[in-house]
Amino acid sequence: MTDLKPSNDAPSDQPLLDACLDGNPLAWQQFVDRFLPLVLLTLQQLEEQADRNWDVAEQHKKAIQIFGHLKSDEFQALKQRDPNLSMETWLIVVTRRLALADNTLPKLETSAD
Repeated sequence: MTDLKPSNDAPSDQPLLDACLDGNPLAWQQFVDRFLPLVLLTLQQLEEQADRNWDVAEQHKKAIQIFGHLKSDEFQALKQRDPNLSMETWLIVVTRRLALADNTLPKLETSAD
């Protein structure tokens, strides 16, 4: 039987996601370029709603950590994404969860001066 359920993702999301999961570094860069504004907007709104004191630099640091989480363990989080949610909705949920539970974010390595 044919699945008549419409996709929640934009037409270009699934091929882009598939290319990321196949390890295509250009696809990963396109994924980050496409969804970074959404992640940053979510962090900005969360900062206001949750009364956090994150400046722009902290928001960018958290965004880098969130994308690092998505890419870690061979894109395990993306592989386990709920297909019933659009990519945008899923990323908002993941961003909020990870940012509020900051200890779950991978730490950025800083170089020693």
